[in-house]
Amino acid sequence: MDFFNSKLIRREYECHGKIGLISIMASSDKIIVGSGDVGNVMVSYTECPGKHEYVLTEQDGTLTLERKPITSFLWAIWQPFIDNGIRVTVPGGFNGVLGIKSSSGRISVSGTDPERVNIECSSGAVAVENVNTGRLSITTSSGAVKVTDVQSGSDISVGCSSGMIALINTTVAKDVSVGNHSGLIRMLNVSAGGSLIAGNRSGGIHFDSLKTGGNIDLSTNSGAIRGTIIGRESDYSIISHTTSGHNGLINSRTGEKQLNASATSGAIRISFWE
Repeated sequence: MDFFNSKLIRREYECHGKIGLISIMASSDKIIVGSGDVGNVMVSYTECPGKHEYVLTEQDGTLTLERKPITSFLWAIWQPFIDNGIRVTVPGGFNGVLGIKSSSGRISVSGTDPERVNIECSSGAVAVENVNTGRLSITTSSGAVKVTDVQSGSDISVGCSSGMIALINTTVAKDVSVGNHSGLIRMLNVSAGGSLIAGNRSGGIHFDSLKTGGNIDLSTNSGAIRGTIIGRESDYSIISHTTSGHNGLINSRTGEKQLNASATSGAIRISFWE
């Protein structure tokens, strides 16, 4: 296939040994990571010689794929529309570390059980689904983040500057931390063995069937805080405040766990059920 008088080449690479760390540093790429019927970690990607190239290395159990600087302005515009993207397929027993850093492009991780996942994205949606991991860390400047059917043996941290954050059917052994500057925070069937912190500058915090073994801290400058917590209201010492909007909580000092809920502009509606 010719592209602005240049050849597009689809490359595939199969690792030679056991991989404990996968590191991907790319730009304007769709990055898809998942498990498959393979014996070793496999990577496939598209290059355009002289315009869009990568450096791939495998050394001491580490696989690194890094994009070279783009030299063509036209390629920088059109490259995100190429459907192939970067695909990483890991064996079913892969339990290494996964690190992904992208300046622009959708990132998807699914159906694998890495020891740790770290994702950094400047502009692009991030989806993590059906993953059993240790620590999960996601940061994105612009783009939605969706975490679905995830088990974490440690903690989860999600940060977003602009875009919705959704945590669905997620169980965490320790703590959950969610921060957003602009966009809704949505949590459904989230269970944390430790504490949960969710902060939003511009946007609501909505949750259903939230369960924690520790404290809960919810705060937003603009938007409602509403949802259901599994447990009794008497389990919590409650400190709540809203400057503009209805507050359905009654402050108290009776419970062993702390529930803080504050909104500058927005209602607070939280209910409890066992």
